Amino acid sequence: MYRLLVPLLCCFCWTLLLALPTTSLAQLPSENAFASQRINATERAKTLFESSQAQPRDLALARRKAAEVSFQRHMDGYRTGAPVTHAILLGVARRQLEAKLAVLDNVAGRIAAHEEYWETTRFIEEIAHGMAVIGRYGSQRYIQAHCDRLDAEMQLQAARAKSKEK
Repeated sequence: MYRLLVPLLCCFCWTLLLALPTTSLAQLPSENAFASQRINATERAKTLFESSQAQPRDLALARRKAAEVSFQRHMDGYRTGAPVTHAILLGVARRQLEAKLAVLDNVAGRIAAHEEYWETTRFIEEIAHGMAVIGRYGSQRYIQAHCDRLDAEMQLQAARAKSKEK
């Protein structure tokens, strides 16, 4: 009895899906539909003027702030189980490191930024190791996280060696 119902149910579902209306080329929105979303010439000129007046240091500080907020939100998502992979989190952490290094002038601050990045990669590695042990991740994710942590440690050692040269 059930052997007959399952194929019939599948056929019925496919029939419903195929009967749904689709957008044809004739139904695509016209060019005028997007006109209200375009930036007019005055707004564009104003934006270009403001960007030409911005100081590089101010832009770098704004980038640093944005990178910190982005990293914190991704880290919160990673900790709570949101679909944030360690690769995405590592990319955001790298962006944050680059943004910090762009505005830091003193050697101690640069080393601190590298240490913070290394701690982040160590945390990601620990999570990946735990997930590999329980079978949720394959070992290749753990190995990649381990390599990323080693890269961060090498960058930290290079920053420390550079500070000793000066």
